This record gives sequence, structure tokens and C-alpha cells, in this order.
Amino acid sequence: MEKPRPLPLELRIPYWFGLIFGGMYIVYATVSIILSFMDRTYKDLSGNFMILIYGLPFIAASIGLKNRQKWGWFAYAILMVAVTLMVFLGNTDTYNIIIAILALMALGAIMLPNARKHFFGL
Repeated sequence: MEKPRPLPLELRIPYWFGLIFGGMYIVYATVSIILSFMDRTYKDLSGNFMILIYGLPFIAASIGLKNRQKWGWFAYAILMVAVTLMVFLGNTDTYNIIIAILALMALGAIMLPNARKHFFGL
């Protein structure tokens, strides 16, 4: 049985960035939901559930990227473009600009020729 090729560095970095980014959304939303139930303040509950849902596509795309699925590559590229556009068209806080720069770096990493050859054999 042939061993699968290891994931190149150009794809390992975006994989971990997506997992951490999606996990950060999920942890933040879960803690906020629990605290809002404990404080009996339900006005921000729907927003926290939306933040919880935002984290799931990042984790799914990262796992698809790691498992060498073409849909994972496309989904990851679309998510990184969406993050960048939302930051630059919306709130331009310093931390948001840092997130946009990291998203652009992750997008650039999966667009490298070695990474595309790994998925598409081009």
C-alpha cells in the first residue's frame, strides 16, 4: 500500500489558520451564549448563534483542504476572499486589518503553483 503524500507547507499553514480562525469563532460564541443564559440577557443571543454558525464553514473548508478535496480548496479560497472583502468594506479597525492581512496571506499560500499542482495536477 502506497503512503499518501505529506501535505506541503503551503497548505499546512492555511489549514491551521482556518482551524484556529473557525475554532475561535466557535469558542467565542459558545462562551457568549452560556454567559447570556447565566445573566438572563437574551438580546444578543441571535447574534451569538450566527457567530457560532460562522465558524463551521472555516473548519469544514480546512478539513477539506487537509484531505485534498477540490471542494475544500475552492471553499477555502471563497472564505478567505469573503473575509478580506468584509473587513475592507466594513469596519476598518486595526485588529480587523490584521485579520484581513492574515487571510490574504492564507489565500496567497493556496494560490501558489505548488499548492495548485498538489490539488489539480496542473
